[in-house]
Amino acid sequence: MTGVRKGGFGDLADRVYTICAPGDLICDAPRNALSPANILGSVGTLTQAVGNPVHSLYHNFVVDPDGTTATQWAADWAIGLVNSAPSPPHS
Repeated sequence: MTGVRKGGFGDLADRVYTICAPGDLICDAPRNALSPANILGSVGTLTQAVGNPVHSLYHNFVVDPDGTTATQWAADWAIGLVNSAPSPPHS
């Protein structure tokens, strides 16, 4: 919840993607947000986030130079997984 993971995702690095819109407190939380020393700042940030519609805006959040939005990227990725899945022989 507090930013990029040091060292990435290890063995899963080639299969993990991070998409994070600014202001999305799940992945754009302030550094040390969970530290007791930062409780006042964290409470202020959380208060500002109440009613923040960021999750409803991912359909407009562009994730690549081609203009692909986060939701379109996720849909295309899922379609690619389905289309490339092994197909068992049928009788």
